[in-house]
Amino acid sequence: MKKMIIVCSERMHKKISSKKNCVFLDPVSVKKDIRSLIKQLIYQNIKTVIIIDECIVLDKSVKDDIFIVTDHINMTGDNPLIGKNDDSVGPRFPDMTDAYSPELRETLKRLLSDNSIDYRKSILACSEKPIEDHEVLSKLKSLNCHISNFSIPWVSIAANHAGMRVAGLALRKDADIDLSFIDRL
Repeated sequence: MKKMIIVCSERMHKKISSKKNCVFLDPVSVKKDIRSLIKQLIYQNIKTVIIIDECIVLDKSVKDDIFIVTDHINMTGDNPLIGKNDDSVGPRFPDMTDAYSPELRETLKRLLSDNSIDYRKSILACSEKPIEDHEVLSKLKSLNCHISNFSIPWVSIAANHAGMRVAGLALRKDADIDLSFIDRL
């Protein structure tokens, strides 16, 4: 099964040694061009997408640097599927029950564990702005939502619309992480 790794951070792009099966996007391109990128991946018969990007850790007590995304909460009031639906890509309202494939999450867990890399599973808050409201932060924490990022959910929604299997890996912003394990995905 063909897979594609979508990396949404220029800083991480420079740290990944193997560029094979990788697409590198900047955050502006994610919002503007994600539907056309997913359509190109469909034409290449890509069935699996692994999204990697930096995240902001919302809970200061959390010390982990790597997070396997289990779900997301879209706090933007927007999504990449707004507008005319392209029925050749997918249904108007895709099933987002397992927006992040349980099987792919297990694969990521094994890969990280096999490489002695600590990680945490977390729900991700999709937000374009910093989340500063203490009540909102407290509620998110109670939901096991410890990280925030815009690109991972945006790509996930568009890829799920196309029927692709999706995994999300979020890396603490500014953490010095050895990304050589990505080459084994």
